[in-house]
Amino acid sequence: MKKLIALAAGSIVALSAAQAAPTVWADNGHAYEFISGPVDYATASATAAASTYMGSTGHIVTITSAEELDFVNNTIVGSAIRFWLGMSDTETEGTFRWIEGPEAGLEVDSIFEAWAPGEPNDFSIGEDFAIGWWNGSGQWNDIRGTSSYAYVVEYSNISQAVPVPGAAIFMASGFGLAAFRKLRRSK
Repeated sequence: MKKLIALAAGSIVALSAAQAAPTVWADNGHAYEFISGPVDYATASATAAASTYMGSTGHIVTITSAEELDFVNNTIVGSAIRFWLGMSDTETEGTFRWIEGPEAGLEVDSIFEAWAPGEPNDFSIGEDFAIGWWNGSGQWNDIRGTSSYAYVVEYSNISQAVPVPGAAIFMASGFGLAAFRKLRRSK
């Protein structure tokens, strides 16, 4: 099986190709992983919460700036695919709060929002969750949690994630060669 090597806090970590490392955004030190789904919100949230990367537990993505919105839409998702956002207005209708990650409990509009025109509107009663890439615009829409979409797992508090497949293998083989030469000389 093909392996990838990543340098994590001074340790070399091997990952199988099926577990390719999430992408780290240098601006906030968080890692992001796109999951094509499609699944309902509860499944996406539970699966994200059961995921870990470099010691950080995952959560459904929370987008708190225009720069992060651009990064997630264009680098992580990469095309107009609708995906779950970690927010809901189940506590108070019309007041969306982040329910995932370190922003949990904070009102979405007090940090950053990117609603499509006329959204959120609870058009189909019970639209208590939100998705990104509404109508291919990269903006948000409220939707029922029983709908099925892709999702992005965000891993907060990631500070070092430097994939170095070629360099790590080269360095490890160099140490092995040096040890072999020393062993041969001592015979």
